[in-house]
Amino acid sequence: MNNWASGYVADIDYTAGFYEHMTPVKLAFALLTKGFSAPDIIRPYTYCELGCGHGVTVNVMGAANPQGDFWATDFNPSQIANARKLASAACLDNVHFFDSSFGEFNSADLPQFDFITLHGIWTWVSEENRREIVTFIRDRLKVGGVVYVSYNALPGWAPILPLRRLLTDHAPAGGEPTLTRIRNAIDFADSIRNAGALFFQENPAAAERIEDLKTSTPKYLAHEYFPEGFDPAYHADVARDFSEAKLRYVCPADVIQQIDALNMDGAQIELLSKFENPVQRETVRDYLLNTRFRRDIFVKGPLALNEDEARERWMGTRFAMKVDRSEAPTKIKGPLGDVELHPEVYGPVLDALARGPQTVAQLLEDPAIASLGLARLQQALTVLVGSRPIDPCLDAENDSLRIARARDFNTAALRQAQSNKTPAWLACPVTGSGLSVEGVLQLFLLARRLGRDDLIEYAWGEMSLRGAKLLKEGVAIESDADNLAEMRVSVERFLKNPLPVFQQLGLS
Repeated sequence: MNNWASGYVADIDYTAGFYEHMTPVKLAFALLTKGFSAPDIIRPYTYCELGCGHGVTVNVMGAANPQGDFWATDFNPSQIANARKLASAACLDNVHFFDSSFGEFNSADLPQFDFITLHGIWTWVSEENRREIVTFIRDRLKVGGVVYVSYNALPGWAPILPLRRLLTDHAPAGGEPTLTRIRNAIDFADSIRNAGALFFQENPAAAERIEDLKTSTPKYLAHEYFPEGFDPAYHADVARDFSEAKLRYVCPADVIQQIDALNMDGAQIELLSKFENPVQRETVRDYLLNTRFRRDIFVKGPLALNEDEARERWMGTRFAMKVDRSEAPTKIKGPLGDVELHPEVYGPVLDALARGPQTVAQLLEDPAIASLGLARLQQALTVLVGSRPIDPCLDAENDSLRIARARDFNTAALRQAQSNKTPAWLACPVTGSGLSVEGVLQLFLLARRLGRDDLIEYAWGEMSLRGAKLLKEGVAIESDADNLAEMRVSVERFLKNPLPVFQQLGLS
């Protein structure tokens, strides 16, 4: 293990991905649903991510939110090199990447921040690094500023901790590559289970986890299970540590978690209602739900909105569909099983948004939606954001500016994805968030960006240069004629769905 890594896995890069709960627009919406103010994300603001990995989230946000100034650090220089490469290719001038430790970063010439976020960091680094994080937040977060932190939580992780210990004891740092040690450790744990170990018989969650480990990506396993600082935490302990930076817990970042009726039965809800202290309430809630992973929002001096302020902000909040209307869910899965989304409530809302992004005030002009009343509409929108067919949006007035800004980034992201044979995370200038595009859809979008009408010719030409083939039912299509026939089907499908959705989101 490299000394600069401080016990974290450094010989394998972390998986690259975009994390939508960290976006300012989603954080602001989560706070609004609980009746709290957030920093103004229409005017210029500052944002910082600690432990940014490959910087995908920061780069996407920087392209979709030119009004923001984004700063990020990650101790792994190869990951920062990747982040800077994409930012440079897209000519982003509002993102700034560092390969500093948290302590070194705090000593850099940085602004004060409206938002500070940490995904997959808090319970994977050492106690010393956690203290550095709290110090950084205390020194760098503005009054009224927002902190997002996600972490492995107790009690949900409790049955898995002995399995994790078994894995790490059998895979100590040594001469073999990390991936080899991980595979050997999983095989060893599986052999213990197959030998009839009573631990696995009496802890079925740990036994089931071995099966999950076998199919998980090695990069995920390396960073999830093998950091020396791995230490799942109770919510109350995280809240106590963050209180040293004058932070107060406000709400979950995942808005679906804010709706108790979707997550608990009546007796559990009644039990929780007896707890006025939000930290105590959340800790008990974690026992009721056996929570394994949390996404928390803390604020330095949270400011509650009065009734008129909250109503005004709701009325001005705009929403957009990010899937085709035909793909919108009719039910959502929760701890209590599937919950039906009543068509008389959700149907009119989805139908309206399928026609284009609309504010709450605009939605209420529809008689079928107005009959629901504002409170039911607010809950329906919250459920739809949480179940992800829709997103809250930025202001319509600056759509054209953001669309122009995101264009170069999305072209660069599509080209990089084609070169690396990976999904492309694109900046959505309407929502201020991101969207993943895979496979031949990347080439269709590139063709449109280049002003090409012959999508098939362009896409097949690019694939032929790389010796690539289309897949049908998971099997590569061999002949050129069959590839072209399948591509014609793909283009027709693309033009019907998802292209109209992409156009509404400012992606094409």
